[in-house]
Amino acid sequence: MRSSTSPRQSQVCLTLSARVSIVSYWYDQYDNNNGGYVRRGLIGGVLWALTASAAAQGSVTLYGVADAAVDYVSAKGAAAGSAADKSGLTRLSSQGSYWGIRGSEDLGGGLDAIFQLEGNFSIDSGASSTPFFNRDTFVGLRHRPVGALTLGVNTTSVRALGNALDLTPGANTGIGALQSLVSSMNGISTDHDSRLQNSVRYRSASFYGVEIGAQYGFGEARAEGTGRNDYVIGAGLAYSSGPLYIAYAYEDRHDKNKTGLAQANGHDEKHRVGVKYQVTEQWLIGALYDRSASNGQFSNGDGRLRRDAWALVTEYDWGVHEIYAMYARASDISCQGATAGNGVNCGSSSQTGAQLWTFGYNYNLSKRTMIRTTISKIFNQAAAKYDFSNGRTGAAAGADPFGVSVGLRHRF
Repeated sequence: MRSSTSPRQSQVCLTLSARVSIVSYWYDQYDNNNGGYVRRGLIGGVLWALTASAAAQGSVTLYGVADAAVDYVSAKGAAAGSAADKSGLTRLSSQGSYWGIRGSEDLGGGLDAIFQLEGNFSIDSGASSTPFFNRDTFVGLRHRPVGALTLGVNTTSVRALGNALDLTPGANTGIGALQSLVSSMNGISTDHDSRLQNSVRYRSASFYGVEIGAQYGFGEARAEGTGRNDYVIGAGLAYSSGPLYIAYAYEDRHDKNKTGLAQANGHDEKHRVGVKYQVTEQWLIGALYDRSASNGQFSNGDGRLRRDAWALVTEYDWGVHEIYAMYARASDISCQGATAGNGVNCGSSSQTGAQLWTFGYNYNLSKRTMIRTTISKIFNQAAAKYDFSNGRTGAAAGADPFGVSVGLRHRF
């Protein structure tokens, strides 16, 4: 069973030690360089005063993940022949490294003001994400008996459900994640597993194990005279009691004009159902069903694309060891109406299906640090173009992406 230690507890402790190390760092500079006592001591003092002031007014926490891995990836067996294959490549990759600041202020009566700023960074190159805060970044209000309302960049109900079933460390990071199959239609991302910008989200408090969520993404790509009306709407329902977790989520992305999907008056829809069960303290099993569809105007008229996928997951933990396995299968693309020529093959004999196998082993050095290993392969049919959602290989149609990853992950 994965660590139940509260992330908030470990983050608060680390925040306090970070304040002390900042002050001692500036004084060490003075001792080593023989001067500048006033300037450096003052800066250290100011930093301490600022953080102490923030703590007095509310709770502010610095947190994050530093994760780096050595990967070996390839993609061979392309339908076009060996010239289209991707030979083996060894690389150092940043597996979902991020940092963030979150805080809250008690407004009384059970009401809190909350905020969060969070962004990825590449630990292999030192580069920051674009935009800088590209993860969950919001401001909002939280009432403990009612729930939270947040405005900004939000995780959607569909994404949250997918993360709950994915067993890769950090969920959907690195090679082998379930997103590789369930978040795309033959390699065309539907964006349903992306965070939602320009959005408002409500997430209820738990009521006898039941939670609901709803989100709306404002259309900010409208152009006068084009009739385009882009927006996102979604909702989810989850039930958790003891060892059982079960959830359903729906999302409609309207007029997003994704290449290969419906354009004018398009609806890119997703239905997702997931269930997990903690059989024993050490053994977990789970299943996921996902249906993606794109309805609307294609190049030759109105039509509809559809892809079904499902996954099975299991994990067994003992002591500091964790082993897990995941299997996912995507069906052939189903087409109705005028969808020909839009970049995906259609029909039961279209050879656009795929399978994903992922096996992993994690060794926990502490409650916040682990060594992790992953081996994964996607088996694409002749016209299928599925690839790892993170750490892509650039696979051609029919090629089978393969990857092995060994990394170190630390939460702070």
